[in-house]
Amino acid sequence: MSRRPPAVPKADDVGGEAGAPLVGIVIVSHVAALAEGVVAFATMQARNVRVVPAGGILDPATGEFEIGTDATRIVAAIREADAGAGVVVLGDMLGAFIAIETAVTDILPLEDPDLAARVRVSGGPLVEGAYFAAMQANIGESLDDVLENADAAAALVKLER
Repeated sequence: MSRRPPAVPKADDVGGEAGAPLVGIVIVSHVAALAEGVVAFATMQARNVRVVPAGGILDPATGEFEIGTDATRIVAAIREADAGAGVVVLGDMLGAFIAIETAVTDILPLEDPDLAARVRVSGGPLVEGAYFAAMQANIGESLDDVLENADAAAALVKLER
């Protein structure tokens, strides 16, 4: 028996309370293009949600993104994604989670404790978790519900054997 994530709402089923802020999402990846691609995918049907990429490390000499993660860039992305309802952060691999933890537990609480209290980190899969989180945020679900859906994507059965 496997747990399946909840049904995905239709694209036009958006809202929640009129004018209420929606949960934002940050996508952390070692590769900038991967983070940007996940953002593009997650926002195809969840256009009202702030989904912000934080991928790669900017090389100041070249202006290009190298492979890696940057905690200060993650903090900036969290600030950009927050509309007042909180932010769910998803990452691609172990190193991303080290940078996420540094951003969320070391930097952000010192700079903005109120925002830090509204940030949750998902251990769900990057692509599926981002998609389910964005869809739930788009219909006005709470921060904890959006996190739960991002995490639940790990139980998604892609192929029955």
